[in-house]
Amino acid sequence: MAAYDIDLFRELNQQFREDPLVSRPPERTSKGFQAVAEGRLKTILRYVDVKDKAVLELGTGRGYTAAELVRSAGAASVLGIDIRTYPDWPEHDATRTRFVVGDLASEPLVEPGTIDVIVSAVVMEHVTRPIRMFEALHAALRTGGEAWLYFNLYRGPKASHRYDHIFFPWPHLLFDDAQSAEILAAEGGRGKFAWVNRMTAANYVQLCAELGFEITEVRRHNVKIEEYLPFYAQFEDKLGRYPALDLETDFMTLVVRKLDEPTGVVPSLGYLERQRRFDKLLAAWRRDQSAGA
Repeated sequence: MAAYDIDLFRELNQQFREDPLVSRPPERTSKGFQAVAEGRLKTILRYVDVKDKAVLELGTGRGYTAAELVRSAGAASVLGIDIRTYPDWPEHDATRTRFVVGDLASEPLVEPGTIDVIVSAVVMEHVTRPIRMFEALHAALRTGGEAWLYFNLYRGPKASHRYDHIFFPWPHLLFDDAQSAEILAAEGGRGKFAWVNRMTAANYVQLCAELGFEITEVRRHNVKIEEYLPFYAQFEDKLGRYPALDLETDFMTLVVRKLDEPTGVVPSLGYLERQRRFDKLLAAWRRDQSAGA
């Protein structure tokens, strides 16, 4: 069994430095933010129609996507909500775009039943009260209104959000916050692992069904866990605690619709099937390792 200490942390970081989990972290400049917003808008429009609609963007950040929803997609209005203010907001603020500071899960920031479309990207994993937040989203939507939600999942390999300084997968499942802070400081970074809640893919799907949403799209954005078989086998004493489906699910897209009457339908995610396939693959890899020893 591995000793999960700072020496191992540094060893793994060095091992993956030349082939990091994320090869090109996003460019944190106005140009980079704009490029992300334009790419995100194309994705949103594949799932929901925002033209002439009242849109709420949860976790609007710097406001670039909110501005594009009006300028390029023709939204009637966009309300951008975030728990902090950003200096970029004034350049995006216009007649049809408005920004508000607050926590929708605990504050009455939106009149019930007034929103046609909700969009949110890489925010839900940072929500400390996810059930309350989903209740607030359900209340904000008109009947027939839709929500496009894209978010990171805690058990995925990139959930530490520190892949510009930590280069190996699942560091947050192997090491604690104090160790992450130490290595980040040594690498010129700051803080610690950035995830907050520990909701799983199954938790989110079940919650939406219980609230009465119709789930029109469930898409898991996966890593190729097969590429990390030696890594998994080395640290199976910790990684083996989690279903293979959760370990490979980096991000998730949920598209839901508010109905008059809930359907009660909960889509299957295939946890059991995926675990069985992964276990067979792992067993075959171990046989190959034994044969070559």
